Amino acid sequence: MTFNSGLGAALTVCAVAVGDEGLAWAEELWGSAEDGPIQVDSVLYETYARVLAVNRLPDKVDALLDFAAQGVWTPTCVGLGALVDAAGGQLDWERADDVWVKLVGSLGVEPGLLQYAALAKAHLLCGRVWAAAEIIEGMLEEGFDLHPQTSVMLAQSLLVLHHSAPSN
Repeated sequence: MTFNSGLGAALTVCAVAVGDEGLAWAEELWGSAEDGPIQVDSVLYETYARVLAVNRLPDKVDALLDFAAQGVWTPTCVGLGALVDAAGGQLDWERADDVWVKLVGSLGVEPGLLQYAALAKAHLLCGRVWAAAEIIEGMLEEGFDLHPQTSVMLAQSLLVLHHSAPSN
């Protein structure tokens, strides 16, 4: 096992162990990695960004994304999905949208089906069923096929929308 994969595994544990102790350990690990002789790769940046995101530290996540904008590292669709999912889990659709705009709009990350699903889920969890339906419809317009998770979200969104619409 390389140091990077070991560090990545440890940071993943920190992301799952949301709270002060997990965050403190992640920051200690990250500080050692930055100061050490290893090459910190994009996977590690994304994993550390996830730790920060699940601990509700958007300013620190944005600082890491600023490094990406400077060419220090290259974000991927995996990181996009993790950050959008973290925002959705915190019922923060605005943050999910903000992350989407930064990574997709500004940094050129190509979202896949799972990333669209994470964004739709963030909106659905926040009661924004029309937005969830629009996101999934946009995904379909981009040429993606429905998969079980997005099919259920679209059906739920459309049922709620049509049920709540005034009848004539």
